[in-house]
Amino acid sequence: MARVLCDLQDYTYHSSYREQLSIAFDAYLDILRRVKAKVDAALSRDTPNWRALNACPPCNYELQGEIQLVPKSLHAIDGNYSSKRAGNAGHVDQRQFNSDYLISHEVKRKAKKPSEDSDHDQEDLAENDAPWVGLDDPGDPADGQVDSTPCAKNWKAAEAKKSSFDIYDITGQFPMACRHGLVEAFCEIVRSGELAKYPLAMTNFLLDVFGDDQGLGFDIGCSYKETVDQSNLLGDKAMQRRLQILVNAFHGWAHNRLCQLKYHPLYRTGL
Repeated sequence: MARVLCDLQDYTYHSSYREQLSIAFDAYLDILRRVKAKVDAALSRDTPNWRALNACPPCNYELQGEIQLVPKSLHAIDGNYSSKRAGNAGHVDQRQFNSDYLISHEVKRKAKKPSEDSDHDQEDLAENDAPWVGLDDPGDPADGQVDSTPCAKNWKAAEAKKSSFDIYDITGQFPMACRHGLVEAFCEIVRSGELAKYPLAMTNFLLDVFGDDQGLGFDIGCSYKETVDQSNLLGDKAMQRRLQILVNAFHGWAHNRLCQLKYHPLYRTGL
Protein backbone atom coordinates (compact mmCIF):
# COMPACT_ATOMS: atom_id res chain seq x y z
CA MET A 1 0.00 0.00 0.00
CA ALA A 2 2.85 2.37 0.85
CA ARG A 3 4.50 1.67 -2.51
CA VAL A 4 1.26 2.36 -4.37
CA LEU A 5 0.75 5.67 -2.56
CA CYS A 6 4.32 6.72 -3.30
CA ASP A 7 3.85 5.83 -6.96
CA LEU A 8 0.58 7.80 -7.18
CA GLN A 9 2.20 10.87 -5.60
CA ASP A 10 5.47 10.49 -7.55
CA TYR A 11 7.57 9.97 -4.42
CA THR A 12 10.57 7.69 -4.12
CA TYR A 13 9.65 4.81 -1.83
CA HIS A 14 11.58 4.26 1.40
CA SER A 15 11.00 1.53 3.97
CA SER A 16 10.38 4.18 6.62
CA TYR A 17 7.18 5.15 4.74
CA ARG A 18 5.89 1.65 5.18
CA GLU A 19 6.58 1.78 8.92
CA GLN A 20 4.92 5.18 9.31
CA LEU A 21 1.86 4.06 7.35
CA SER A 22 1.60 0.87 9.42
CA ILE A 23 1.74 2.82 12.70
CA ALA A 24 -0.85 5.34 11.48
CA PHE A 25 -3.17 2.62 10.15
CA ASP A 26 -2.98 0.65 13.41
CA ALA A 27 -3.87 3.81 15.33
CA TYR A 28 -6.77 4.48 12.95
CA LEU A 29 -8.16 0.94 13.39
CA ASP A 30 -7.80 1.22 17.17
CA ILE A 31 -9.82 4.47 17.12
CA LEU A 32 -12.54 2.76 15.08
CA ARG A 33 -12.70 -0.15 17.53
CA ARG A 34 -12.94 2.18 20.52
CA VAL A 35 -15.68 4.25 18.88
CA LYS A 36 -17.61 1.11 17.99
CA ALA A 37 -17.34 -0.14 21.58
CA LYS A 38 -18.80 3.13 22.89
CA VAL A 39 -21.62 3.10 20.33
CA ASP A 40 -22.43 -0.53 21.15
CA ALA A 41 -22.55 0.32 24.86
CA ALA A 42 -24.86 3.28 24.22
CA LEU A 43 -27.20 1.07 22.17
CA SER A 44 -27.06 -1.79 24.73
CA ARG A 45 -25.37 -4.00 22.17
CA ASP A 46 -22.50 -4.98 24.44
CA THR A 47 -24.23 -7.84 26.25
CA PRO A 48 -22.69 -11.32 25.92
CA ASN A 49 -23.21 -12.87 22.47
CA TRP A 50 -25.37 -9.94 21.32
CA ARG A 51 -23.94 -9.93 17.82
CA ALA A 52 -24.33 -13.69 17.33
CA LEU A 53 -27.94 -13.52 18.54
CA ASN A 54 -28.73 -10.59 16.24
CA ALA A 55 -26.47 -11.30 13.26
CA CYS A 56 -29.28 -12.55 11.03
CA PRO A 57 -32.83 -11.14 11.37
CA PRO A 58 -34.51 -14.01 9.40
CA CYS A 59 -32.84 -16.57 11.69
CA ASN A 60 -33.08 -14.82 15.05
CA TYR A 61 -36.10 -12.50 15.07
CA GLU A 62 -39.50 -14.01 15.87
CA LEU A 63 -43.00 -12.59 15.51
CA GLN A 64 -45.80 -13.05 18.00
CA GLY A 65 -47.76 -16.18 17.17
CA GLU A 66 -45.12 -17.39 14.72
CA ILE A 67 -45.17 -21.14 14.10
CA GLN A 68 -42.23 -22.85 15.78
CA LEU A 69 -39.93 -24.45 13.21
CA VAL A 70 -37.98 -27.65 13.83
CA PRO A 71 -35.10 -27.21 13.44
CA LYS A 72 -35.49 -23.66 14.68
CA SER A 73 -32.56 -22.38 12.59
CA LEU A 74 -29.75 -23.83 10.50
CA HIS A 75 -26.01 -23.36 10.93
CA ALA A 76 -22.90 -24.67 9.18
CA ILE A 77 -19.33 -25.19 10.39
CA ASP A 78 -16.05 -26.01 8.68
CA GLY A 79 -12.34 -25.37 9.10
CA ASN A 80 -9.95 -23.31 7.02
CA TYR A 81 -6.30 -23.89 7.80
CA SER A 82 -2.88 -23.86 6.18
CA SER A 83 -1.11 -26.98 7.44
CA LYS A 84 -1.45 -30.15 9.49
CA ARG A 85 1.22 -29.22 12.02
CA ALA A 86 2.98 -25.97 12.74
CA GLY A 87 6.71 -25.64 13.09
CA ASN A 88 8.65 -24.90 16.25
CA ALA A 89 8.02 -21.20 16.66
CA GLY A 90 10.39 -19.39 18.98
CA HIS A 91 7.66 -18.07 21.26
CA VAL A 92 3.92 -18.04 21.79
CA ASP A 93 2.07 -14.83 20.98
CA GLN A 94 0.03 -14.03 24.09
CA ARG A 95 -1.67 -10.94 22.67
CA GLN A 96 -5.45 -11.03 22.45
CA PHE A 97 -7.63 -9.38 19.83
CA ASN A 98 -11.00 -8.20 21.09
CA SER A 99 -13.71 -9.38 18.72
CA ASP A 100 -17.39 -10.19 19.11
CA TYR A 101 -16.91 -12.94 16.50
CA LEU A 102 -14.05 -14.75 18.24
CA ILE A 103 -14.86 -17.23 20.99
CA SER A 104 -12.96 -15.84 23.97
CA HIS A 105 -10.00 -17.60 25.60
CA GLU A 106 -11.05 -17.02 29.20
CA VAL A 107 -10.71 -20.53 30.62
CA LYS A 108 -7.33 -20.95 32.35
CA ARG A 109 -7.02 -24.73 32.44
CA LYS A 110 -6.59 -27.01 29.47
CA ALA A 111 -8.02 -30.52 29.66
CA LYS A 112 -6.00 -33.46 28.40
CA LYS A 113 -6.93 -34.85 25.00
CA PRO A 114 -6.66 -38.65 25.36
CA SER A 115 -5.45 -39.39 21.83
CA GLU A 116 -3.00 -36.52 21.71
CA ASP A 117 -1.20 -36.64 25.08
CA SER A 118 2.29 -37.02 23.62
CA ASP A 119 1.81 -35.65 20.13
CA HIS A 120 0.84 -32.04 20.69
CA ASP A 121 3.18 -30.70 23.38
CA GLN A 122 3.98 -27.64 21.27
CA GLU A 123 0.29 -27.10 20.63
CA ASP A 124 -0.44 -27.23 24.36
CA LEU A 125 1.92 -24.30 24.92
CA ALA A 126 -0.16 -22.16 22.57
CA GLU A 127 -3.52 -23.18 24.01
CA ASN A 128 -3.35 -22.31 27.69
CA ASP A 129 -6.51 -20.19 27.34
CA ALA A 130 -8.36 -22.24 24.75
CA PRO A 131 -12.18 -22.08 24.54
CA TRP A 132 -12.45 -25.85 24.14
CA VAL A 133 -11.17 -26.63 27.66
CA GLY A 134 -13.10 -29.59 29.02
CA LEU A 135 -13.96 -30.93 25.57
CA ASP A 136 -12.75 -34.50 25.25
CA ASP A 137 -11.04 -34.57 21.86
CA PRO A 138 -10.63 -37.83 19.92
CA GLY A 139 -8.38 -36.09 17.37
CA ASP A 140 -9.84 -36.00 13.90
CA PRO A 141 -13.55 -34.99 13.80
CA ALA A 142 -14.35 -38.33 12.19
CA ASP A 143 -12.37 -40.49 14.63
CA GLY A 144 -15.23 -40.85 17.10
CA GLN A 145 -17.52 -42.51 14.59
CA VAL A 146 -18.96 -45.99 14.96
CA ASP A 147 -21.00 -47.93 12.41
CA SER A 148 -23.56 -45.22 11.77
CA THR A 149 -23.44 -45.33 7.98
CA PRO A 150 -21.17 -47.30 5.63
CA CYS A 151 -19.55 -44.10 4.32
CA ALA A 152 -18.59 -42.63 7.69
CA LYS A 153 -15.12 -44.18 7.70
CA ASN A 154 -14.39 -42.64 4.29
CA TRP A 155 -14.67 -39.07 5.56
CA LYS A 156 -11.64 -37.64 7.30
CA ALA A 157 -10.51 -34.06 7.74
CA ALA A 158 -8.22 -33.05 4.88
CA GLU A 159 -4.50 -32.69 5.55
CA ALA A 160 -2.69 -29.94 3.71
CA LYS A 161 1.03 -30.05 3.02
CA LYS A 162 3.44 -28.04 5.11
CA SER A 163 3.89 -24.49 3.96
CA SER A 164 5.54 -21.23 4.94
CA PHE A 165 2.63 -20.64 7.31
CA ASP A 166 4.17 -23.23 9.64
CA ILE A 167 5.99 -20.40 11.43
CA TYR A 168 2.74 -19.08 12.92
CA ASP A 169 0.94 -20.19 16.08
CA ILE A 170 -2.48 -19.61 14.49
CA THR A 171 -2.79 -21.90 11.49
CA GLY A 172 -6.40 -21.21 10.56
CA GLN A 173 -9.95 -20.51 11.68
CA PHE A 174 -12.98 -22.66 12.39
CA PRO A 175 -16.12 -20.55 11.76
CA MET A 176 -19.84 -21.07 12.13
CA ALA A 177 -22.36 -19.33 9.86
CA CYS A 178 -26.14 -19.29 9.56
CA ARG A 179 -27.94 -20.63 6.49
CA HIS A 180 -27.87 -17.12 4.97
CA GLY A 181 -24.07 -17.06 5.03
CA LEU A 182 -23.64 -14.62 7.92
CA VAL A 183 -20.76 -15.54 10.23
CA GLU A 184 -21.91 -16.04 13.83
CA ALA A 185 -18.64 -16.94 15.55
CA PHE A 186 -15.28 -18.60 15.03
CA CYS A 187 -12.40 -20.06 16.98
CA GLU A 188 -8.74 -20.09 16.04
CA ILE A 189 -6.96 -23.26 14.92
CA VAL A 190 -3.76 -23.32 16.98
CA ARG A 191 -0.73 -25.23 15.73
CA SER A 192 -2.70 -28.10 14.23
CA GLY A 193 -5.01 -29.21 11.48
CA GLU A 194 -8.76 -29.74 11.72
CA LEU A 195 -8.98 -31.57 15.06
CA ALA A 196 -12.28 -32.52 16.69
CA LYS A 197 -11.95 -29.99 19.51
CA TYR A 198 -12.68 -27.13 17.11
CA PRO A 199 -16.09 -28.30 15.87
CA LEU A 200 -16.85 -29.47 19.42
CA ALA A 201 -16.11 -25.96 20.71
CA MET A 202 -18.38 -24.43 18.06
CA THR A 203 -21.13 -26.96 18.81
CA ASN A 204 -20.92 -26.19 22.51
CA PHE A 205 -21.21 -22.46 21.67
CA LEU A 206 -24.21 -23.18 19.45
CA LEU A 207 -26.05 -25.08 22.18
CA ASP A 208 -25.28 -22.51 24.89
CA VAL A 209 -26.22 -19.44 22.83
CA PHE A 210 -29.04 -20.60 20.54
CA GLY A 211 -30.61 -23.29 22.71
CA ASP A 212 -32.98 -26.05 21.60
CA ASP A 213 -33.90 -27.46 18.17
CA GLN A 214 -30.92 -26.23 16.17
CA GLY A 215 -29.69 -27.75 12.91
CA LEU A 216 -25.93 -28.03 12.32
CA GLY A 217 -24.40 -28.83 8.92
CA PHE A 218 -20.87 -30.23 8.55
CA ASP A 219 -19.26 -31.86 5.51
CA ILE A 220 -18.50 -34.93 7.65
CA GLY A 221 -21.73 -34.67 9.63
CA CYS A 222 -22.40 -38.42 9.42
CA SER A 223 -19.24 -39.29 11.37
CA TYR A 224 -19.18 -36.11 13.44
CA LYS A 225 -22.58 -36.97 14.95
CA GLU A 226 -20.99 -40.04 16.51
CA THR A 227 -18.15 -37.88 17.84
CA VAL A 228 -20.70 -35.61 19.55
CA ASP A 229 -22.71 -38.57 20.86
CA GLN A 230 -19.58 -40.01 22.49
CA SER A 231 -18.43 -36.68 23.95
CA ASN A 232 -18.60 -36.59 27.75
CA LEU A 233 -19.47 -32.90 27.72
CA LEU A 234 -21.71 -32.60 24.67
CA GLY A 235 -23.35 -36.01 24.30
CA ASP A 236 -26.16 -35.52 26.83
CA LYS A 237 -26.46 -31.78 26.16
CA ALA A 238 -26.92 -32.31 22.40
CA MET A 239 -29.57 -34.97 23.01
CA GLN A 240 -31.47 -32.89 25.60
CA ARG A 241 -31.52 -29.86 23.33
CA ARG A 242 -32.49 -31.94 20.29
CA LEU A 243 -29.56 -30.90 18.14
CA GLN A 244 -29.81 -32.18 14.57
CA ILE A 245 -26.48 -32.80 12.84
CA LEU A 246 -26.58 -32.92 9.04
CA VAL A 247 -24.30 -33.20 6.04
CA ASN A 248 -24.24 -29.95 4.07
CA ALA A 249 -26.31 -30.22 0.90
CA PHE A 250 -23.30 -29.43 -1.30
CA HIS A 251 -21.13 -32.18 0.18
CA GLY A 252 -24.02 -34.56 0.71
CA TRP A 253 -24.09 -35.73 -2.91
CA ALA A 254 -20.59 -37.16 -2.50
CA HIS A 255 -21.74 -39.38 0.37
CA ASN A 256 -23.31 -42.74 -0.34
CA ARG A 257 -27.05 -43.29 -0.68
CA LEU A 258 -27.67 -44.67 2.81
CA CYS A 259 -25.88 -41.69 4.34
CA GLN A 260 -27.88 -39.27 2.19
CA LEU A 261 -31.17 -40.77 3.34
CA LYS A 262 -30.15 -40.20 6.94
CA TYR A 263 -28.19 -36.95 6.85
CA HIS A 264 -28.87 -35.05 3.61
CA PRO A 265 -31.17 -32.02 4.18
CA LEU A 266 -33.31 -33.03 1.19
CA TYR A 267 -34.56 -36.09 3.09
CA ARG A 268 -34.91 -34.60 6.58
CA THR A 269 -38.34 -33.60 7.85
CA GLY A 270 -38.58 -29.87 8.46
CA LEU A 271 -35.72 -28.94 6.16
